[in-house]
Amino acid sequence: MSQSSGGTVLVAGASYGIGEQIARHFAVRGCKVILAARSADRLSAIAESLPSAVPAPVDFSKLEALQDWLAGIVRDHGPLSSLVYCAAVMSRIPLRDFDVPTMEEIFRVNTMAPILLTQAFRRPGSFRAPGSVVFVSSIIGMVGRPSLTVYGASKEALHGFVRSAALELCRQGIRINAVAPGMIETEHNMTEFARMSEVQKASVKAAYPLGIGAPMDVVKAVEFLSGEDSKWITGTTLVVDGGYTAQ
Repeated sequence: MSQSSGGTVLVAGASYGIGEQIARHFAVRGCKVILAARSADRLSAIAESLPSAVPAPVDFSKLEALQDWLAGIVRDHGPLSSLVYCAAVMSRIPLRDFDVPTMEEIFRVNTMAPILLTQAFRRPGSFRAPGSVVFVSSIIGMVGRPSLTVYGASKEALHGFVRSAALELCRQGIRINAVAPGMIETEHNMTEFARMSEVQKASVKAAYPLGIGAPMDVVKAVEFLSGEDSKWITGTTLVVDGGYTAQ
């Protein structure tokens, strides 16, 4: 089913940033959108402004509850056509300072939660074939960056999962892919950018041949991988980075 003409899409991490923009785009395009994130108040506010949007608060670090949570959504709203996972924890901490609780939180939200939701999505009755799973990852899962060691590891683990899961899920009529963005003009990123020195800002800009990306650049990539136009694509990570990794 084309995501631009209907279907039910679960957007995990829909309260802010790219996840919110993905949810808004799909809702305007005629989809029923399940808004998932921790902040119930924020999700309710977003749902009030969107047609056919339903808030579904959840803490993605509570792994043991995720599959029952998704089963409840399917029970209340019917089978899903797509699962889009955008939630993430990113901690800028030097490797020498990491501790076990911090590493566990990053991997729980960034890697283990999307894997468990995919496992629940594939259950008979939970999805409407052809189904699609798309993870919003990061180029930091492909290139190195100081102080983002564990974050990068969590994202590269997700890319590995996509490749292998694609070979299993295709038997059920499900495609699974990821989008790896570079720096995007979200509120969080632009706040960090504003704190940089002029030399640092110039260095960041120079690293992106096509300039810093806009949220819609990622939204369109997710829409493509979720819909019929990509029906022969599975197991891949689509880099959306303005040329950053081409250098």
